[in-house]
Amino acid sequence: MLLTFALAAALAAPADSVSGTWILKGEVAGNPLNTTCTLVVAEAKISGVCKSAEGKDAPITGEVKEGKVIFEHGGDYNGQELKIIYTGTLPSAKEMKGTIEVKPFDVGGEFTATPAPKQ
Repeated sequence: MLLTFALAAALAAPADSVSGTWILKGEVAGNPLNTTCTLVVAEAKISGVCKSAEGKDAPITGEVKEGKVIFEHGGDYNGQELKIIYTGTLPSAKEMKGTIEVKPFDVGGEFTATPAPKQ
């Protein structure tokens, strides 16, 4: 029982550790993901912006809930409007890991994120 509690505490995502700029890398359906997201958390709600490798900004919304970080933003693929949903956990203050879901195509992938270097 103690191990279960310790594991749950380690996987919890305290809101204050989520705020900041993160570099996300991964893949979705064989396509590379390389984006930078600035997350702002207030009362468990996430706002901010993700900047794609091409330099396009996408406003984000989301929440920190039950130890998970969930946020999404819009996008475009060949004229088709997208919703990109990230669901992750923070195994440590220096890493976020999770899954990506792209609607309406119902394809997904995985990502890892690390805090952006301070400038």
